Amino acid sequence: MKADKKEENKLEAVFKRLDQEEFRHRMQSSFPAVYLTIISIIQGVAMGILVYNTFEYIKDPKITGCYVRFLPYSAMCFIFLIVVTREYTWLVGTLKWSPKVLDTIIPFVLGLSEIILVFYLTSPHIWWLLVAILCFVGSAAFSNTLWNCKKSMFGENEKAYSRTVSALKWDRLIALIATDISIFSWILLPKKVWYLEKVFLILLLVCVVAIMYKDEKFIKALHKDFNLSQ
Repeated sequence: MKADKKEENKLEAVFKRLDQEEFRHRMQSSFPAVYLTIISIIQGVAMGILVYNTFEYIKDPKITGCYVRFLPYSAMCFIFLIVVTREYTWLVGTLKWSPKVLDTIIPFVLGLSEIILVFYLTSPHIWWLLVAILCFVGSAAFSNTLWNCKKSMFGENEKAYSRTVSALKWDRLIALIATDISIFSWILLPKKVWYLEKVFLILLLVCVVAIMYKDEKFIKALHKDFNLSQ
């Protein structure tokens, strides 16, 4: 009987009882690990397909000579992978909440949008429509994060909370602007307004650079809010 009691005490020392505080701790600590694992797997798959499909059309004799036209599309897909990875990295480092169904669905839908996109590198018309879907899903992801962002997550630091909310709203706005740019390009390209193709690619790149630059400044400012150096 005493041996059983000792064994039970040993187990309790290793595995804490599931009380209110322990439940909150487990749910919050699992959030970044699960998110980063999911994103890492999805981004790795998308990256592999992107590299394979890019080399496939470069070697394709039917495309030889004009494949340079499609390289910017491959480059943009690569940049999308970087942006999504970067956004989730700062997200899980800043915010934690008890994961809901939507938190599981969004990363997979976002990843699916990225993966499907790299199968149409040589079909600009379809590519732009898929980019519009990807950017819209991205805006939905920001909205979901904004919905879950609570003042209580930042303790007494209201400035950090306000800064985070503002950053998420700007991210969502930029994602919606990128959605509009992609839709306009999708509409105009079939009408053979090809000279606008480069213009739309540049505008899309500006949106991507803007969101990365803005969030880099946001993270640095957040460090200062908590009196930390980066």
